[in-house]
Amino acid sequence: MSFTFSDQQTLLSTLLGDSNTSTDDAFPLALRKKYINRGELRFALDTKLVREKASGTVSSSQISVPSDWIETHTLIVGNSVINQDREIDIAHYERWYNYGGNVPLYYFSEESGTRYIKFLGSPNTQAYSLYYFKKPTTELSGDSDVSIFPEEFREASVYWAASELLQQVGKNTIADRFKAIYSTYVQQARAYAERYYITKSYAAPDVNQ
Repeated sequence: MSFTFSDQQTLLSTLLGDSNTSTDDAFPLALRKKYINRGELRFALDTKLVREKASGTVSSSQISVPSDWIETHTLIVGNSVINQDREIDIAHYERWYNYGGNVPLYYFSEESGTRYIKFLGSPNTQAYSLYYFKKPTTELSGDSDVSIFPEEFREASVYWAASELLQQVGKNTIADRFKAIYSTYVQQARAYAERYYITKSYAAPDVNQ
């Protein structure tokens, strides 16, 4: 079984009730492709369904955040898990400047279009693993291209696209119906992600480390 970009376009034509895709038609092909790709991005943001890993060694007290990063799942530096409880507000940088703990604090910074995680402490030369939720960064273009999402969720972006396009031409009732179907896919994908990416909460007392 497969569900390619061509299949997504065919489904969109069905939902729109219009298979005409020339530049003189209501929904030209380029517009349809653009909205399916926007739906792919929206589904990634709404579900945080696809996880990725980046790894390397901390240098200059920072690591680069991947361009497809949406949100951090788990950051490991050395053998320590560095999650949101270690993040500081950059506006309070001075308060933490002389921090010397073995487990580093961090903050986000963006410089010349690149986002970084900046560390306080002494993490240089330590290995890191950044597990994060990703978004698509390459648009679906060719008919044989496939979504980054599991096959059972590839219709979702099409329903989002159909809803947005139909709303633009005033067909709000059916647009709302398709948006509701999209929302159902989002809920199912979130449940899938929760089962797949196990997250357990344990007591984490402050031991002043």
